Amino acid sequence: MDSISEKIKNYESAYDQKIISGIPIIVRVDARSFERITRKLARPFDPFITDILNNTMLDTIADIDGAVFGYQYNDEISFIINSDNQYWLKNSVQKIAAITASKVSINFLKNVLYHETPPKLEDDVIFDATVFALPNIKEVINYLSLKQSDCKRNAVLKASLYELKKIYGKEEAEKILTGKKSKEKIELLSSECEIDFYIYYPASFINGVGAYKVPHLIKSVDSEPTVKKRWILDTDLPRFSTDLNFISNILESGHDVFRSDRDFDD
Repeated sequence: MDSISEKIKNYESAYDQKIISGIPIIVRVDARSFERITRKLARPFDPFITDILNNTMLDTIADIDGAVFGYQYNDEISFIINSDNQYWLKNSVQKIAAITASKVSINFLKNVLYHETPPKLEDDVIFDATVFALPNIKEVINYLSLKQSDCKRNAVLKASLYELKKIYGKEEAEKILTGKKSKEKIELLSSECEIDFYIYYPASFINGVGAYKVPHLIKSVDSEPTVKKRWILDTDLPRFSTDLNFISNILESGHDVFRSDRDFDD
């Protein structure tokens, strides 16, 4: 009996891949069939479902050991884990993927149920997860910059298609946009729809939303001020590819730098 038990354990362990310590871990979750499930929601984006996704990211990242940054756009959330000092779930790829997908799915459902304006969804929303590692922070910044570029490209396409459809209809709008680059689509929004893309649409739609820790200075009448770290949502992210100090500081230290206009407790 012992030999059978040992053999089964060997089968299991053969597929239990673990990420080596000391390198960043990426956990990316995606909602399954999200376009179909959300087809009745507002376009080109729905502020209520965006709010739910943002809070889902915030609820989840606070429960991931070693997490330093979260990035959300569309139906996708990426969590960056620093495995230098902590080993969440022993760095097991299977466990990290399963637990993260489950946490996000449950937190999403909770946020839908408790939202003051629950969106009308066609079906339950569940998430799957992809787990992999990158060799260093530079590659993490490259990854996040790529995701942010995808976010902007996706936003430009959705916005231009939505606005042009109102003028020309769906079929003609699709023909007009075929082969056009993002810059040309933005110019069409201006010339055909009188819309300044960067002013008309919120920064969170264009650049995505981040979750990270900030130092929180708590004043006290009777004692010296104390500093605690708290998770926040950032809906006005800079471009990662150009503001390297912003994102590298967070990834290296696990939190943003102190900002006096944000981090005092009045």
